[in-house]
Amino acid sequence: YHLPEFWLLGGEGMAKQPRKSALSIALSFLNEKESYDVAKKLGFFDDEICILFDAFAKKTNCVKSTSMGRLFDAVAALCGIVKEDCYEGESGLMIESFYDVSIEDSFDGLSDIGSILREVVNTKNQSIVASKFINTLTDYVKELSKKHQLPIFCSGGVFQNATLVARIRAKLG
Repeated sequence: YHLPEFWLLGGEGMAKQPRKSALSIALSFLNEKESYDVAKKLGFFDDEICILFDAFAKKTNCVKSTSMGRLFDAVAALCGIVKEDCYEGESGLMIESFYDVSIEDSFDGLSDIGSILREVVNTKNQSIVASKFINTLTDYVKELSKKHQLPIFCSGGVFQNATLVARIRAKLG
């Protein structure tokens, strides 16, 4: 299982540019006006927005992705936790640092990335966003485990996130 496919502007080299990940994912799952609003929130200038929207429309220097790491980047950028990563995975660690164990709510699920983005954009509290995001991922893994009644193996850098792994272990028992 993986996320629905989306296009990344600038290819895989953008791993240190969370705001480009956020814009790429917005362009993949939101309408043009919502994506423009996201671009402005992320601090892109109008001339940059024109270039990036055009590149996205033409799929110039874009690659398809299902990367959970890029979704972490997008969430971190949209809620103002991180604008640029100094190293791969920084967004995930920063989201982890905002996790609040007293927040048990989740987003509606990973099947509608656009809905998650809209909620992240409209939520001002970074701890709420971070907690709901990690809880959503935890719920998704639990849902897959129940659905298929098979062992769960989690791979990739995202599962170096100690909070996420601890929550999955707690949910799965």
